Amino acid sequence: MGLWLGTLMEATFNGPPIIERFDGVDNDGPVCFEEAMVMRHNEGGMSRERRMEVYDLMRCKARIYCNVKLMSLTDILISPHGAQLTNMFFMERNSSVMEFFPKGWLKLAGVGQYVYHWLASWSGMKHQGSWRDPSGDDCPYSEDDRRCMSIYKSGRIGHNETHFAEWARNVLVEVKARKTQEASMKSKATSSVVVLAAK
Repeated sequence: MGLWLGTLMEATFNGPPIIERFDGVDNDGPVCFEEAMVMRHNEGGMSRERRMEVYDLMRCKARIYCNVKLMSLTDILISPHGAQLTNMFFMERNSSVMEFFPKGWLKLAGVGQYVYHWLASWSGMKHQGSWRDPSGDDCPYSEDDRRCMSIYKSGRIGHNETHFAEWARNVLVEVKARKTQEASMKSKATSSVVVLAAK
């Protein structure tokens, strides 16, 4: 196990993980993993505070070992729903995420469509809502037919300019206010240290 993963496991489990070995297994022969369990820890069982600590540790360690500078400097991420959003946890706490979905996703995608909303919440970020495209490619089946998912999933995502302009403006105003407040607090903290040092 690599150092980064080992450190993550230690943070998650409050100590070094117990790793089962396949002692006595012929290295040249096949091994059946049918009953093997790699990790059975449920993140949902952690307290919110503990979960935030784990995500903070993951951010810190990943920044040491990975080239994630762009994401760590991102205040607002605007993206279609998809695996690329897993990189959001490299962003700082209180960063914002705006997500776009293709037509049909609300009816057919199930709970998986909320995974990045949950990830944002778990890691201390703000999921600022979603745009669900009402238009898109037509499905030759009824809109509730699961076969439509493959058509919608690969579809293009449009947007309503008026809605997006209002949505983006609200998020930008909120982020600007937060950044201004953070800078002010940092400035006051620095001033307090200087005054204390002068006494």
